[in-house]
Amino acid sequence: MESVFVLINMFAIPLMTAVLVIILWEIKKMQREFVPDRKSISEEKAEEPVDFTPAFSVIKREYALTDREIEILRELLDGNGNSDIAGKLFISENTVKTHIHNLLQKMGSASRIEAINKVQCTAAELMLHAAAVENCKPSALNPALWKAR
Repeated sequence: MESVFVLINMFAIPLMTAVLVIILWEIKKMQREFVPDRKSISEEKAEEPVDFTPAFSVIKREYALTDREIEILRELLDGNGNSDIAGKLFISENTVKTHIHNLLQKMGSASRIEAINKVQCTAAELMLHAAAVENCKPSALNPALWKAR
């Protein structure tokens, strides 16, 4: 009886491994069919830069940020460091650090990356909302679909 379990275990593990490999292979195949190439996604991005202005308006209002804090946040989104920001805005690096500290506190963010993610997520939500509104065409507003009752 014990030898039967040994045989089953001896064949079960390689069999289960083979099944998992086949499943993973099929998943990869499906991903290649349904997910566009990274190159085509990056080319789309290059053609249509994202306008973060509406997102910054929402962020400014939602977190009560000052105009200067929004300027700093824009620079952070562009990937600029403290010295670059200080040079562009004609302020000291300590002032930049103070503004960053203040905006992080107001936004409840633990880091610059978290604050930038909030801006990006807000922009994405606004773009999705705009697309949904654009695609929403109620039939009640289309006179061709009105029927005499």
